[in-house]
Amino acid sequence: MTGKLIAGALLALVLAVPAVPAWGAAAKARTGKAAAGKAQEETSSPGLPADASHVIALPMLKGASRPPMSLSADPWKRAAAVSGLYENTGVGARPAAQPTWVYLYYNPTMLWVAFRCEGQHGNELKKEIADRDGKVWRDDSVEVMVDPTGMGKNVYHIVVNSTGNVYDAYNKEGKWDAKLVTKAATDDKGWSVTIGIPFAALKAKMPEPGQAWAANFFRNVAFKTEEATPEAPFTKVRTSWAPVLTNYETPKNYGYLLFGPENMPAVRMRLVNPVVIGKNHLTVDP
Repeated sequence: MTGKLIAGALLALVLAVPAVPAWGAAAKARTGKAAAGKAQEETSSPGLPADASHVIALPMLKGASRPPMSLSADPWKRAAAVSGLYENTGVGARPAAQPTWVYLYYNPTMLWVAFRCEGQHGNELKKEIADRDGKVWRDDSVEVMVDPTGMGKNVYHIVVNSTGNVYDAYNKEGKWDAKLVTKAATDDKGWSVTIGIPFAALKAKMPEPGQAWAANFFRNVAFKTEEATPEAPFTKVRTSWAPVLTNYETPKNYGYLLFGPENMPAVRMRLVNPVVIGKNHLTVDP
């Protein structure tokens, strides 16, 4: 599709921050009143924090329970989409060299996430970890970290490699089973994966419009370098949606998923060039 070029100043490395609609503000007010009366339960979902930077609003799409692998087909073509991930260097963050897109929507029973990872031929990917709950993050893989409370109480961690193998953990406990629905495929430009996460596995009900969950998305890129040895043939680069300068498992480093109403038109970011503090050029679907 023909993109529309938007130039603007992005503060605090904000990649996708749609304005909080009236239903979002109302939800925050309701949440504040409830919190004043009694403490929130661990599974409750707050509204969007006032200081939230990385935010993506995702639509609720009924009937989209088994989406196809093609990310240009329905319902993915109606999903929210973000790009412009950052490489986490340990001392700072810089734009990732390999392009990655994350697609998001939800239905009454599941949160759906898809990744499109390019920059490597599918035959060049590292895909060695075959054991369920093995060290999947050492392969070419993607990660979803989500905390419905936004307070670090319920942190769910999901890793999927390019073969569809899964590692999942709850508060760093690997015994948790997310009961995911996953599909993965490779091609000459890279690879794609779709991930269905049941709300029940997250000890949550379907969020109401205006509720927000802390979340972050990662891509692990394994590649060979001139310094490669038989003992260490690959070097791994980790990239993320919300920049992580310290512990990637800390919810304060996360962005937010803002749950929208049914069939809400979604922001679909296709290109951020360059990714810097200050003036950026965003290409989005019209």
